[in-house]
Amino acid sequence: MRTFRRLVLGLFLLSMAGCASQSGFYNHALSFRNQPAHYNYDLAVCQNLAAANVPMPPITISTNGPRYVFGTADLTGRGIAAQVDYSGFVYEVPSFSSGFAQGFQMGSAVAAAANRSSLVTRCMTLSGWQKVPKDYTPRYGNKELPENAKVLNFVSKGYRDLLISQGHLTLWNPNTSYLKRNGTWGVDVAFVTPYNIAHECR
Repeated sequence: MRTFRRLVLGLFLLSMAGCASQSGFYNHALSFRNQPAHYNYDLAVCQNLAAANVPMPPITISTNGPRYVFGTADLTGRGIAAQVDYSGFVYEVPSFSSGFAQGFQMGSAVAAAANRSSLVTRCMTLSGWQKVPKDYTPRYGNKELPENAKVLNFVSKGYRDLLISQGHLTLWNPNTSYLKRNGTWGVDVAFVTPYNIAHECR
């Protein structure tokens, strides 16, 4: 059954180019059809809030490796004046204070990034986003929205694995799908169109 399910889902994905979803998160208060757009908007808002509240400290990196230098210098002194060319490698010896400062700056930046990430996660949770499995079927939601009510009606009949493509909401019913005598599968599929017209195909 698992192999069949993967096969059917694979066929759906191939036949429905442009499938869009924010894998791993769901907000049941919002439109099932517009989950990706809502997710991207809320994520951008939360990231901006986190950036505004947790500043990222600057990191200054000094070069301690060899550097090649060249040029011309005028030498004067004790009655002698000469122009000489020079070239070669210059090595900068790192000091303890510069190394410690760099380490502190990098540690502060890592801590700030972790704080930002934590703040974004908290913000998204407070906005109603929940962690869900990759293949997810919503079993509750805001029924005031027509598309949600129609999807939940199909779910109550055994349909699952909601896919979103170009505004179409598609589910399939593993309980009523079957293998035909000619070796092909008869897949029971339900659709909710962008105009909220619901129908089943068998």
